[in-house]
Formats: sequence, C-alpha cells, structure tokens
Amino acid sequence: MTKQKKQTITILVLLLLLILLGGAYLFASNYQKSKEKKESSATKSVSLYKFKENDITKLHYKNSNANITFVKEKNTWKLENDRDFPVDQSKVKTMVSDMAAVTASRQITKDCNDLSEYALDSPSLVIELTDKNGKTESISYGLESAAAEGCYAYTGDNTKEVYVVPSNVTDDFSYTQAQLMTLPDAPDISAQYVTSYEVDKKKGTNFLATYDNKKAKYKDIYGWDITKAYDQTVAGDEDGLQTVFSALSGLEYTEGVVYHATKKEEKQYGISNPKYTLNVRYYTVNDTDDDSSDSTEIAEKDKTYHTFKLLVGNLDDTQQNYYVQPSGSNGIYLVSADTIASIAEFEAFSCVYKTPCPANTDSLKSLTLNYQGKKYTMTLDKEEKPSTSSSKEYNYTSKVNGKKVSDKTFRKAYEALGNITYSAAIQSGVKPSSDTPVATLQFAEDNKNFTVSFLPYDGSNFYRVKVNDVCLFVADMTTVDSCLKDLAAVK
Repeated sequence: MTKQKKQTITILVLLLLLILLGGAYLFASNYQKSKEKKESSATKSVSLYKFKENDITKLHYKNSNANITFVKEKNTWKLENDRDFPVDQSKVKTMVSDMAAVTASRQITKDCNDLSEYALDSPSLVIELTDKNGKTESISYGLESAAAEGCYAYTGDNTKEVYVVPSNVTDDFSYTQAQLMTLPDAPDISAQYVTSYEVDKKKGTNFLATYDNKKAKYKDIYGWDITKAYDQTVAGDEDGLQTVFSALSGLEYTEGVVYHATKKEEKQYGISNPKYTLNVRYYTVNDTDDDSSDSTEIAEKDKTYHTFKLLVGNLDDTQQNYYVQPSGSNGIYLVSADTIASIAEFEAFSCVYKTPCPANTDSLKSLTLNYQGKKYTMTLDKEEKPSTSSSKEYNYTSKVNGKKVSDKTFRKAYEALGNITYSAAIQSGVKPSSDTPVATLQFAEDNKNFTVSFLPYDGSNFYRVKVNDVCLFVADMTTVDSCLKDLAAVK
C-alpha cells in the first residue's frame, strides 16, 4: 500500500471518530437537558391547600397518644368533648397557624400503589381543619424522607398523590390531652421575704423554721427558730435557709394531669395522703414612693403577706416527676422530682446555725472558763477612742483572774472560739462514757448571758456541745481542745 493511501485511510478513520464523538456529545447534552427539565418539574413546590387563619373554627388531630378535637367559640378554643377543660390557648393557636396553609416542596408520585413504602398506610399523624364556611382539609403524615427534606404526606382521600411536606410542625402535634392543659403559675416567692417554711412528711422528720426578729428564741442571732426537726428549738442559719428558700424559684408545673380531681383521683395520685406537705408564708412589697424603700428594713405597712401550700403525692411511672396539687386549685399537675428534692428533701442540719461560741469581742463583758480543774475568769474592758470616722474604735484592757494580760493574745485566743462549729447531730446509737463536762464556758455579753459545755461523745473524734439547755450536736474534738488550750494559756 502506498504511503498516500495510508494517509487517506487515517484521515477517514479520524473523521469517523469525530462524527461518533459529536453524536455522543449531542445525545448526552440532550439527555441532561431532558433530565434537568424533569427534575425541575419534579422539585417545583405545590400548594396543597390554604385557609385564612382566622376563619378556622375546628381542629382535629390524631397521633399515637391522642385523638383530640378543638372547636372555636367566641375566639376561644375549647375541647369538643369537654368544654370546661382549661385549654392552653397559645398551643392550639400555634397548631392552627402551623397548618392554615401547607405547601409541598415536591411531588413524589401521582400514582402511588403502595402506601406502606412511605409509611402512609398507617399515618403517624393525621390533621383535619374546618373553616366557618364548612370547608374541610386534612393531611396525613408518614415517614421522614431519606434526604431529610420533610415528611411524606397526602391530603384528603387522595392516596395516589404523595408529596414531601415540611416536618418541622409535627412536634406541635405531639401533645397528649393532659399536656394541652393550662398550667397554674408558680408563686413568685423571693427567698429574702419568706417568714415561715414548713415541710410535713409522711415518713421522716418534719421541718419548721419561723422568723421573728423580736420574739424568736434566737432573735439575737438571725431571728430564725427551727422548731421542728429536733427535740428542742435550735437557731436557724440565714445562709442555709436562704439556699433552701431560693429553690422555690425553680418550682414549675411541667404538665397537667387532671384539672378537677375527684376524691378517687386524689387517692390514685397520692394527693389525699401526701408524701410531703409544704407550707410557706411570705410577703411581697407594696409599691411605695417612700424614699426609705431602699432600706434593709421594710415597714410592715408596705408588706402584703401570703401563704402557699403544696401537696406532693406519688412519683409518676417515669420516676422523674411527682404528682402535686397547689393551694387554691383542684387540679393535679407534675413537678420534676429534682425540684421537689430541693424544696422538701433537704437535710435539716444544713439550715442549723453551727457556731456555738460566736466570740464577738465587741459585745463581750466577761468569760469564765472551767477547764482541767481550774477556773479562769476573763474580762475585757473597752474604752472608745476619739475618732473622726463613722466606725467606732476602742482601747481594750484584758484581764485573767484580775491580772492584766496581753490584749492581743487574749483577743486572738477568744476569737478562735468562733472556729468551733457543729459537725453533725448526735446519733442515738452512741453511748458516751460520761456526762461530766470536759470544759464549760460562761459568756456574759452586753445583751445576753449563755453557757457552752463540751461533753464526752465517742472518745476519739467529737465532743457533745451543750448550749444552755440544748445538747443536740457534736463538734470536732481536736479543734475544741486546741481552742481551750490556747485560751487557758493566755498571759
């Protein structure tokens, strides 16, 4: 074959290949355009129905937990089969707003032969709306789409046409009937305005703390007396009590159970024989133009007193909530178990004033110590210094058994008594070896006299502490011994 013929054949082959490639390109291009056109058509949004929101007069929905119908009467939504049921209006209005108009992001099929493919043979949610003209529309929800674009759905009885619709509204239709009950407002109680706090328990030790800065047994401390919890009245610690009272701000009814409980229902949920009964007395401050309203002391005329009572029944099936009934209500509601624990299951000891020897040198007149067979009579005289400041300053003279001692050393040893604190309550199973005090301290202050004695307890770790006639707690033996030793050594 000549060289010229070979070149001709090569050119013809290349031309043929070029023609073939061009045809393939045109085919692919047309196919892609056709596909894009179809996809564009398939993804085009479709309006399924549309109501004027204010015209909707009836809403029905059915899910795995509820089958509920609401009707609108004079702009108020009511439960169709119980017109007295306290419907949460905001939740129903949200549902109506969600469903007044529905637009599908795309149509999946116009001829569905197997609804189970989309879980529409047994819809998870069915919603039906009716307007004032009698127009009715419904929508049935199935599976979430694989691409998470929304849920598969069909409208009315048209099971052949399946669409993808937004699924973000379905949570608003997950409520049971009880969850659609209007809940009472929890009381707005400021911890600093509580004057009485009582917890009565079906099992366990009751608790009662009351405040009276004029008549309380311990008015000279914080004014709080704890009269239930121990065999004798003890002083309440303001910080510990405020921690408990502050937990009231977390009280919130999470769900309704019944809005008008019968005696049978009260028994069923434990309300007729409550686990806890909480009684709180508190006040609110009236609006006042008095400039003294910023003062820490609020005039009685500016206070309005209130009481709040809460009956706490059984735990629910989840063990995460208690059934409760607040004062002034016939309803039964749920409150989280954690909240109830904070307001009713606290340790009484956390509220006790734990410093038996406050050791305030500003109010001390004399101290008598009986320790290791010796008696020490200590006095502290003070003379006010001339000063231009608002705070008072003093010159001190300290004496032990009539002899002057180092004022600095005495006050340091005396103030260290304030480090002695209660460690725990006395346990009934411990039998002390003796009731003879290890040491006795007799305090004479400007406004009161009191005696503190330390008695044997377990022989190794703690002493019982007796303040006047009250002996309920123990203190660390090492701390007490160190304080007593330093006080007796003052020279």
